[in-house]
Amino acid sequence: MSRASGDGEYIRRKGEKYYLDLSAANRLQALSMGVREENLWTSPDCTFSNPEIYCSYRFTKGHTGRQGGFIGKI
Repeated sequence: MSRASGDGEYIRRKGEKYYLDLSAANRLQALSMGVREENLWTSPDCTFSNPEIYCSYRFTKGHTGRQGGFIGKI
Protein backbone atom coordinates (compact mmCIF):
# COMPACT_ATOMS: atom_id res chain seq x y z
CA MET A 1 0.00 0.00 0.00
CA SER A 2 2.88 2.40 0.54
CA ARG A 3 3.36 2.71 -3.23
CA ALA A 4 -0.15 4.15 -3.54
CA SER A 5 -0.34 6.28 -0.40
CA GLY A 6 3.19 6.72 0.88
CA ASP A 7 4.65 5.43 4.12
CA GLY A 8 2.77 6.17 7.29
CA GLU A 9 0.22 5.08 9.85
CA TYR A 10 -3.17 4.81 8.20
CA ILE A 11 -4.16 1.19 8.83
CA ARG A 12 -5.65 0.43 12.24
CA ARG A 13 -6.40 -2.96 13.73
CA LYS A 14 -9.09 -3.59 16.33
CA GLY A 15 -9.26 -7.25 17.30
CA GLU A 16 -9.57 -9.26 14.11
CA LYS A 17 -10.68 -6.30 11.99
CA TYR A 18 -8.58 -3.81 10.06
CA TYR A 19 -9.62 -0.23 9.38
CA LEU A 20 -8.25 2.18 6.81
CA ASP A 21 -7.96 5.83 7.83
CA LEU A 22 -8.83 7.34 4.44
CA SER A 23 -8.09 10.87 5.56
CA ALA A 24 -4.57 9.94 6.64
CA ALA A 25 -3.98 7.82 3.52
CA ASN A 26 -5.11 10.67 1.23
CA ARG A 27 -2.92 13.17 3.11
CA LEU A 28 0.13 10.90 2.84
CA GLN A 29 -0.56 10.31 -0.84
CA ALA A 30 -0.72 14.05 -1.51
CA LEU A 31 2.52 14.64 0.40
CA SER A 32 4.28 11.80 -1.45
CA MET A 33 3.20 13.40 -4.76
CA GLY A 34 4.83 16.71 -3.81
CA VAL A 35 1.94 18.71 -2.34
CA ARG A 36 3.33 20.93 0.41
CA GLU A 37 2.02 20.46 3.97
CA GLU A 38 0.91 24.09 4.20
CA ASN A 39 -1.35 23.54 1.19
CA LEU A 40 -3.33 20.73 2.83
CA TRP A 41 -6.41 21.01 5.02
CA THR A 42 -8.27 18.06 6.48
CA SER A 43 -11.76 18.27 7.92
CA PRO A 44 -11.99 17.03 11.52
CA ASP A 45 -15.56 15.79 10.89
CA CYS A 46 -16.41 12.09 10.98
CA THR A 47 -19.42 10.67 9.16
CA PHE A 48 -19.90 7.89 11.74
CA SER A 49 -19.79 10.34 14.67
CA ASN A 50 -22.13 12.85 12.99
CA PRO A 51 -24.94 10.80 11.37
CA GLU A 52 -27.38 13.70 11.72
CA ILE A 53 -25.23 15.71 9.30
CA TYR A 54 -23.59 13.07 7.08
CA CYS A 55 -24.55 9.75 5.51
CA SER A 56 -22.67 6.86 7.10
CA TYR A 57 -22.93 3.32 5.77
CA ARG A 58 -21.25 1.95 8.91
CA PHE A 59 -23.53 3.88 11.29
CA THR A 60 -26.76 2.83 9.55
CA LYS A 61 -25.48 -0.73 9.01
CA GLY A 62 -26.08 -0.72 5.28
CA HIS A 63 -28.68 1.93 4.52
CA THR A 64 -27.14 4.41 2.15
CA GLY A 65 -27.50 8.07 1.48
CA ARG A 66 -25.52 10.25 -0.88
CA GLN A 67 -22.89 12.88 -0.31
CA GLY A 68 -19.97 14.28 -2.22
CA GLY A 69 -16.54 15.61 -1.57
CA PHE A 70 -14.38 18.26 -3.15
CA ILE A 71 -10.69 18.51 -3.87
CA GLY A 72 -9.59 21.74 -5.43
CA LYS A 73 -6.59 23.72 -6.52
CA ILE A 74 -6.49 27.46 -6.04
